[in-house]
Amino acid sequence: MKSVSAFCILIAAVLTAAGTTRAQTSDSAIQALLDEVRQLRLAVERSAVMAPKIQMTLQRMQLQQDSVSRAYRQLEDLRGQLAKSAAEEADVAFHIRDVEARAAQEQDSARRKAMEDEVKLTKSRLEEKTDQQKMNDAQQRARESELAGRLQTEQAKLNELNDRLDTLERMLEPPQPKNP
Repeated sequence: MKSVSAFCILIAAVLTAAGTTRAQTSDSAIQALLDEVRQLRLAVERSAVMAPKIQMTLQRMQLQQDSVSRAYRQLEDLRGQLAKSAAEEADVAFHIRDVEARAAQEQDSARRKAMEDEVKLTKSRLEEKTDQQKMNDAQQRARESELAGRLQTEQAKLNELNDRLDTLERMLEPPQPKNP
């Protein structure tokens, strides 16, 4: 009988210890769930605060990208005009050399005289055009420099907005767990 009572006392002690462990396990599980709920609440609050900031930054980036694109197109158009002008001048110079070469080989004096007159007239027009073109080119080069500077400034603003968006994005990331 003594062994039965000792056995019963032993079982009661084990059951009491198991109940205490379950209660402790239950309390720690509840605490862990509460911690998780708090972290989720903080994440939702952080997202609610950050969402409008991110949206505004994205809209500003779109507007800034449009400004960069516009400045780039203007710069490329101007450079195209400068290249076209230089090509036209080179074509006229080639035409003059060609007519001079043909005039030098021409046997008929009347035709040679007509070619020489054409060369003089073309050279005269080229000189007038060149003087005007030099002034125009100087203005266009100044404008090119201005547009290149503006493009650089607009691109820097876009980069700044992109950096700001990266910062906001990092702020949305959950905190990394601390390793012991």
